Amino acid sequence: MLPALPGEGAEVGDSYVEAAGEVEDAAFDVAAALPRSLQRRVTTISANSARTVQLTFADGVVVNWGSPGSADEKATVVGALRERRGWGSAFTRVDVTAPEAPAWQ
Repeated sequence: MLPALPGEGAEVGDSYVEAAGEVEDAAFDVAAALPRSLQRRVTTISANSARTVQLTFADGVVVNWGSPGSADEKATVVGALRERRGWGSAFTRVDVTAPEAPAWQ
């Protein structure tokens, strides 16, 4: 199951692709690129622009993903951080917009 995505509330029966704009496309691309192990833990994906996608995990951690690019690298970093002591307690915000230099607080 994919997490909830942003949208303007398409009519029933409309395909997501028909109703999506640039922001929704970016959120969808990120959702589709996530490995299943992360997809199951993400409750929502939000975005204000195609370059500011955010993931909110069920445990409350918010990940600034950025643009859909470098998805494999970003997913690897998020997966590694999820295994780290402090995920969801000592730090609840993660930034992987530059996966080679992630940040958390």
